[in-house]
Amino acid sequence: MDYNNLGLIGRLTANPDYAMSQTGHPRVTFTLAVNGMKENDVSFIDCKAFEGTANLINQYCQKGQQVCVQGSLRQDRWEDQTGAKHSKLTVIVNNIQFLSRAKGDQQPAPQTDHYAPEANPYFNPESTGNAQPVAPQAVPASSFQMPPQQF
Repeated sequence: MDYNNLGLIGRLTANPDYAMSQTGHPRVTFTLAVNGMKENDVSFIDCKAFEGTANLINQYCQKGQQVCVQGSLRQDRWEDQTGAKHSKLTVIVNNIQFLSRAKGDQQPAPQTDHYAPEANPYFNPESTGNAQPVAPQAVPASSFQMPPQQF
């Protein structure tokens, strides 16, 4: 069985881009800067969110804010006018936690993370019941320890 699920912690590189689809459904796109294991190793990850998650991100997220997103990868493939083939990976966000505020932000962030199963194309409301937001758990930084690296 294959499973497409990932989690990322990073900072928004710009304010989210909010739009409504032609059918009136909200969506938001943004890019996360995610640090790698080495100094100056940064990946820029394109993300999309829909419906309630999009509204939440649009309302509370700003450039520079640190967030944790969970979702799945989607690969888009296309061919341009010259016949060259292209592909792009995008994270489809269905859960977000706010880890910091953007610099100078006075607006209060929500006290819960947001889980939006409707953003997942495999969501079946009849099998999952009534999903509710989950309060984030405080974990002391001292509990995270990296194993020694061996070369």
